[in-house]
Amino acid sequence: MKLLQQINAEAPASTRAEELSSHLAKGLKLEEMRRARGRHYTQTNFYQIRVKPVEKDALLEDVLISLERYLNSNESAKIGISGVQINERSKNSGKYSSVSFKAGGKNYDAVVAKGGNVGETFEKNLLLKMDALVSKGTSSLDLGDAEHAKLAFTALEKIDPVFALKNIASVAPRSGSTRGAGRRGDLTPEEAGAIIGDIVVKLKNGDKKYISIKSARGATVAQFGLVRAFNDDLTVNPSSPEWKYWLQPFGLDIKKIEKGLRAARDQKDLPWKDVDTSTHEVKEGSGIFKILQKMWGTNYYLLKELPNGGFSAQKIDADYVDKKLLKNLKVTEIRYPSKDRKQINVYLDSDSTRFKVEVRNPRGMGAIKPTQIQLTVLKGPISSRPR
Repeated sequence: MKLLQQINAEAPASTRAEELSSHLAKGLKLEEMRRARGRHYTQTNFYQIRVKPVEKDALLEDVLISLERYLNSNESAKIGISGVQINERSKNSGKYSSVSFKAGGKNYDAVVAKGGNVGETFEKNLLLKMDALVSKGTSSLDLGDAEHAKLAFTALEKIDPVFALKNIASVAPRSGSTRGAGRRGDLTPEEAGAIIGDIVVKLKNGDKKYISIKSARGATVAQFGLVRAFNDDLTVNPSSPEWKYWLQPFGLDIKKIEKGLRAARDQKDLPWKDVDTSTHEVKEGSGIFKILQKMWGTNYYLLKELPNGGFSAQKIDADYVDKKLLKNLKVTEIRYPSKDRKQINVYLDSDSTRFKVEVRNPRGMGAIKPTQIQLTVLKGPISSRPR
């Protein structure tokens, strides 16, 4: 019976998928990887159409932007496509980026099978350009790449003169991970900042400066592993350090979490509202405030790509976090897991910024058990949608 229900649920989307796949191939240099068609649909409710560029040297970001523009075109609107959105990480894949859209009342996910997700690719490429500029000079790069690296250093130098090229010895990827940090209740914002940074700029005087890189669409601040906060049977493990240090201060309803996760797994409706819209103040020094402090980290620089190809930079220190980003912080909404949602979302607002704290499983592919806490800026100083 369950298999029959699954087939019936997939039928409308799978019938339309052939038309949509042909539409993508007609307008773009893409080819479908048909074996992945529709995979994980019953878990994610986004029907997957996995594609790859015909040109092997095509840049992932260029492919995603071209795909987004084509799906937003009049030609696509004529066949009922709407709600187009680029996703740094697809709902159907823990590895690839995608462009999701609606058609015929169904959700579709055009997964681009190329080189990891767009945020990671952007960070890696910029790191290589900046390092080449420092170690080999402009002659080692083509004109566009050299200019891109110079713009990054110029933005950093505007807020701190130490980033003048004459002061820099090398640029290297950051070592370390936030994966096991969730088990530490004494993790300081300074320690978090050193592992949030994507690259380390080493100065000739021996000092190190940590830089967090964000593409124009990037809005994720940090992610920490919470593997032990939940059990394999989708129950909460309240005695785990991850639950105590990272989730308990939010005052979440454990019953709603556990039953919501099972509803997401079993695709069953719940007999209660899964959204709590009550608002409450978050006092400085409280458990929630300390969690946000750790997730932001301190003593690093945030380098954000601008839509015009340039960069803006901001030093992330304790004063900026406490008095700017978290000033007059409030919890404004909590969304519990449900039939159509496998994560816990906590929304917070300050005077300058709107945040989302998401307790999630990043793997996609229908994985339910939450293993990670993620902080995202929805509106504010570093988001792509300034407040």
